[in-house]
Amino acid sequence: MRLLLATSPIALIVACSPAFGELDSDYTTTEAFAVAAHTYDVPRDLLVAIGWTVTRLETPELHDHGGESAVHHGIMGLSNGAPTGPQLDRAAAALDVDPSVVERDEVANIFAAAAELRAYGDLWLEDNGGELTTYSDWAPVVAWYSGVDHTSMQLSFARDVYRWLENGLDVTLSDGELIKVEPHTIDVPIFGLQTLGAVSSDYHDTAQFIAASTSNYTNDNRSGSDIDMVVVHTAQGSYSGVAWWFADPAAGASAHYVIRSSDGEVTQMVWEEDVAWHAGDWTTNERSVGIEQEGYVEDPGRWYTTAMYQSLANLTADVCNRYGFTCDRNHVIGHNEVPGCSGGSGGGASCHTDPGSGFDWSYFMDLVAAATGGSSGSTGSSGGTTPTGATGALVGLIRADDIYTGAGISGATVTLSDGQRTTTDGTGWFEFASVSEGLVDLTASASGYDTAVDDKDVMAGVTNWNSMALTASSGGGSSSGGTTSTAGYSPTDWETVWGPDVTMDWPTSAAPVYQVQIYWHDGANWQSYYTYTTRDSDKTFWPAVDDTWYAWTVREFRSGSWSGWSAANYFWFEN
Repeated sequence: MRLLLATSPIALIVACSPAFGELDSDYTTTEAFAVAAHTYDVPRDLLVAIGWTVTRLETPELHDHGGESAVHHGIMGLSNGAPTGPQLDRAAAALDVDPSVVERDEVANIFAAAAELRAYGDLWLEDNGGELTTYSDWAPVVAWYSGVDHTSMQLSFARDVYRWLENGLDVTLSDGELIKVEPHTIDVPIFGLQTLGAVSSDYHDTAQFIAASTSNYTNDNRSGSDIDMVVVHTAQGSYSGVAWWFADPAAGASAHYVIRSSDGEVTQMVWEEDVAWHAGDWTTNERSVGIEQEGYVEDPGRWYTTAMYQSLANLTADVCNRYGFTCDRNHVIGHNEVPGCSGGSGGGASCHTDPGSGFDWSYFMDLVAAATGGSSGSTGSSGGTTPTGATGALVGLIRADDIYTGAGISGATVTLSDGQRTTTDGTGWFEFASVSEGLVDLTASASGYDTAVDDKDVMAGVTNWNSMALTASSGGGSSSGGTTSTAGYSPTDWETVWGPDVTMDWPTSAAPVYQVQIYWHDGANWQSYYTYTTRDSDKTFWPAVDDTWYAWTVREFRSGSWSGWSAANYFWFEN
């Protein structure tokens, strides 16, 4: 199946939408879901499950009284300015009403969401044929509704919606109205796949990495002694909504991590060595790691789940342990406890109340203590006990041109001022298991690149990160020979491949490592899908987009630098 990204369905929506004035704005929530689903021929229970996923079927506050910046509007969480386009404005045009009506009127919001789903369903049918007869058939449309353009977050959103369809819902709204969804049997292949986002992160447990916009944080190289706080936030929005907001250059805000309510899934969006803009107080930003929880301050009973508390505690304990500071309430604080209030939007209780009075600090800190092994841990730069031992690990990546987006450089030499030396692997990764605490100089060099020098203040008893970027030297960068031969590559051009997996292979050579870049076609443009680094001359991957063209190209690392990319190979995937 294919995930819809940014096609504008405005013409289709307007063509099939009744004017809102023809509808009864006094419908109950249950009636509104039933009539909207019937009007636009979308599954009623699916519509309810989407609303539950993004807002727990409660219209968010129109103004930010308690948490961060609400990025969803109304009971159905319509976003404005998301990668999929301005949903709220588009829906208002569909219903022939002012956007403020869709934002404030619950019935209009539900009808607008149904119109959006129907329009994208029609686009899906036009592009792929077939029918939307089962709940599973709607999965790619639901993935689009997330409003994000990152494939792994689209899948994550769809998985969450379908979890509620499978489990069923039987909830009482704040006004006493009952909403019920019977459990459904769901068979959606994408839910059997692992999240597609990169699983490498600062966090020692599993977390995907989706980068915040570089306009929303400060590129830095913080050492272990620079970080001695965790700030806990509540997003005033959904998990996927916060992800697209932090990825939007206009946001002017970010956090290092976001945690989902239903299952505690973690997404990292800013590397810990960089300064995220989350606290509203620059001094606090400089010394802290910011963690956003999905949900709303005014509805803690529905959003602050056991799974989220546990995930937040595990992540908080991991940060404390890695940077060597005490995991107590002096170093783990809420956004409401941040000093100062810059221009009415900064930290402090006078500006923000998150995570709010409904957040159970006692329960949470008990979980943190258990996650740290029952002890408060060492305090590092904040004073107190000294970490056991006088050495720490030093790890990082050596990448070309940029430490975040550049390709990993294989075979680079990293030398420390204490005489230790190592060579990077195929991904550019290096690791020193034992480095004496204190300032150490690092020198990184690779054939075809200018040598780079950096320093790191190593903390004992923790893992210290220090990535470096190398710039191609004049006349270097690409090795002689350029593009590799396409002879013997498979799958061959325009071949149909049946799922669930695809194995690609290419001619062997003396290269110690290869990179494979995968693309998929969204019906209009080629989209970057994934880049693999491997020492083998073949690679297996699991496409998540059915009935779709894929392209792939490969390059090799030899004679100290990367070759050019091979000519692209194409295949049609069916599962």
